[in-house]
Amino acid sequence: MGQGLIEIVKPFSPTIIILIGWLLQPFGPVGAGFFFLAAMITLGGGIYFSHKKQTEKALLNEAERIKQILSRQRHDFLNHIQVLMGYQTMKKSERIIPYLQKLVKEALNERAVCELHYPPLTVTLLTLAHRYRQWEIRIQVENQFQLPGQRDEQHLLCILEEVFPWLEKQVQEHDDWNQVQIGLSREGQQAILTIEMFSDDGSLVTFDFPSHEWEQLRNHISRWKGESFPLHDHKGIKIVQNL
Repeated sequence: MGQGLIEIVKPFSPTIIILIGWLLQPFGPVGAGFFFLAAMITLGGGIYFSHKKQTEKALLNEAERIKQILSRQRHDFLNHIQVLMGYQTMKKSERIIPYLQKLVKEALNERAVCELHYPPLTVTLLTLAHRYRQWEIRIQVENQFQLPGQRDEQHLLCILEEVFPWLEKQVQEHDDWNQVQIGLSREGQQAILTIEMFSDDGSLVTFDFPSHEWEQLRNHISRWKGESFPLHDHKGIKIVQNL
């Protein structure tokens, strides 16, 4: 924390020194004017260099994030190749076509996500698996899923940013709940977001979370025209966003 404070203050150290000189200077109004002008000049320089440093740090962090995402995609691609080669080697060619069909379905869902108009929403959906590495995340998007306007997609993004940290908190003690199925669909003037989880044996899990936790989620997403409901027998979450 101390190191971080030093980094924040460092660009403004000339201004601080000048301000101290201003308080101690014996030259009256002329000296005060001089020190005031010097303080304004150094303050402008400090703001510029501070903003530049923050921008460079943000670009570096973003580049590192993209690098990790591309590395994960390459790893996944090689895994798929190895699976297909394994089927071929074991002479189980009947499994190749279904596996390729599954990959095509995933690619079509990603294409549907990429056709959303609000880029931050697209990026968030496509990078959820990178942010929540403890889960295998699959996204299923209804054909031609679109929202009326960018504001609606912004609201959906805000809902996602509320729901996933909340969900991570609820299931942190369930290491075997490691598969997440996300569904996006549209019903009239409502966008429907469903989230289901599966354990490592493939069974659908029950969200038996405390009632006050569900209430907290409802309160948070209501700001974005969202309502939350447990799915059938609490086996998942249904978020209704009013458009």
